[in-house]
Amino acid sequence: MINEKRYQNMSANEQILFEVVKELSLQMGEDTPEKPLSLSLYLFQAGSDDPDLKDKIVKATSKLLIQTDDLSKLTTADFYKVYQPLSNIFDDEADSANTIVYIVTWLGLNLMPILYPVAKELM
Repeated sequence: MINEKRYQNMSANEQILFEVVKELSLQMGEDTPEKPLSLSLYLFQAGSDDPDLKDKIVKATSKLLIQTDDLSKLTTADFYKVYQPLSNIFDDEADSANTIVYIVTWLGLNLMPILYPVAKELM
């Protein structure tokens, strides 16, 4: 998922660490929207260079949950509206759908259990 130019711009140590993280995630099993392994790695591979993006996503998602009366009615478009201003990895709504499902599933499994049923509906 990471492009070759971006990989070549990493220092040798960064390339080694990136390969280590990829290998460890492979040992953990398949990394899919249904079974997400690492949100930080996913965001990095999607093109984010912002080390705070994960935290920004958590805050934006929390705010969305607080402002929503019926969580079962949330759609990928709702998440897109709050995620799009955070990073250029959300430039195109149609292209962002899988990323949003991955993020919402990861959050539901790891930080916000109330969100997991929403993630299942988005899949």
